[in-house]
Amino acid sequence: MVTLKEVASKAGVHPSVVSKVVNGKPVNIRQETRERIEKLLKELNYQPNKAAQNLKKGANRTIGMVIPDFYNPVYAEIIHGAEQMAAKKNYSLFVYSMSQKEWQNDYLPVSIKQQIDGMLIATSEIDDQNIIRLMEELPIVLVNRLSQGIQSYVVADDSYGAKLAVQHLIELGHTDIAHISGPLYTGTGLNRLQGYRAALNEHNIPFRPSFMVETPYSLRGGYDAMKQILQAPIKPTALFASNILVSIGALKACAEAGVQIPTELSIVSLHDSEIASMLTPALTTVKLPLHQMGENAVSQLIDLVDGNEQQGTIVYGGELILRNSTKRKKSV
Repeated sequence: MVTLKEVASKAGVHPSVVSKVVNGKPVNIRQETRERIEKLLKELNYQPNKAAQNLKKGANRTIGMVIPDFYNPVYAEIIHGAEQMAAKKNYSLFVYSMSQKEWQNDYLPVSIKQQIDGMLIATSEIDDQNIIRLMEELPIVLVNRLSQGIQSYVVADDSYGAKLAVQHLIELGHTDIAHISGPLYTGTGLNRLQGYRAALNEHNIPFRPSFMVETPYSLRGGYDAMKQILQAPIKPTALFASNILVSIGALKACAEAGVQIPTELSIVSLHDSEIASMLTPALTTVKLPLHQMGENAVSQLIDLVDGNEQQGTIVYGGELILRNSTKRKKSV
């Protein structure tokens, strides 16, 4: 299937110009340029994607969002921001989970394709090749993930958030700081590890491989990883956990091992949630601008649906939320 970008390359114009010609939108080009584009569209048998078809006949004004599952509270805030911006733009938002049956064998079910004008992808379970295939069908914006060669994305500054968390622990006198990372095949996992190591390096604290365990972003992942860390020859006095679910799993492992929080182990989690304030002890966190990420992602996607080219966005910032899971290290 010929893509809009291929037509644009042959015509010697920007893809947004071809998009506007296809969609019948005003564009400031010479008549001969328009005729050249229209001729190429016919010769190459270009088939408009879903967004272009909807613009001609009246769009569905509905966008989709796919997340890994509905258990992770991180996505609740992203969805809330996306939902509010969609309503502001007079769009509806449908949210799908990768655990739904129709997503297991087909990354673009016909039932979904017919309902939406574009898709927000907030899961790492769809690989890059399938995302590129989806982009032939619909405008796509990645949320909370990156993929090589894909320029439409909205992410937080995970490295900064991780660094902020670890610096807090260092300021409390901790130097034996463990890290339960997310999957390192994901951009979020790598960037959080980068922030953790950057904070250690800035304070001349050596990185200990035995203090770092990679795990899925899940309760079980945090639980198993914490048990492994507690078996290390040198016990950490502090932990930076990669997300809220991992933190809860780690807390359970500590409780079973009789490790007192924060007397024996201080814990900081990336991402904040109401759940964090309800734990015992209440969890110190770094709050990233997830709500704003959801808003920005919808705005970017609607611009793509309208035929406008977009570049990726990093939503900067992060706030340390102090609660009861961290404490100054005891002097020896």
